[in-house]
Amino acid sequence: RFSVYQFVDSCLQGVFQRALRMLTTLRHDGTEPVLVIWVLAREARQLVEMAAQIDDGQTRQIVFQRHQVWSTRSACVGAALERHTGTYWCHLLKHLADVDQGAKGRRATVGSPWEQLERVALSICGINTGSGLSL
Repeated sequence: RFSVYQFVDSCLQGVFQRALRMLTTLRHDGTEPVLVIWVLAREARQLVEMAAQIDDGQTRQIVFQRHQVWSTRSACVGAALERHTGTYWCHLLKHLADVDQGAKGRRATVGSPWEQLERVALSICGINTGSGLSL
């Protein structure tokens, strides 16, 4: 069994095989896609802020302390910040909002919410999925 937080950390680390395996397990365990979307969006919002602060010249250590990034997560958060820009995380938030609306039946999307989440996971891992998230 996996938690959505472990899934997010695997994405941030860039370990796409593990992330996809976790996502499949979460789906088969009955986890609602909107929960996964919410956790991803929460993390992306933090990463937008952290990337902006680092771009403004603040040290990673200070930024991580301010955002309460535990030492056990600093490597995966740091890897994600090195892999993608703040602009990427902003675009990811917009995309996640669209996926959320599709999961709630409020907007037509290409593919199921789970298929969209697979593409998001791969994109966060740094794999170009053709979804427009590889910035």
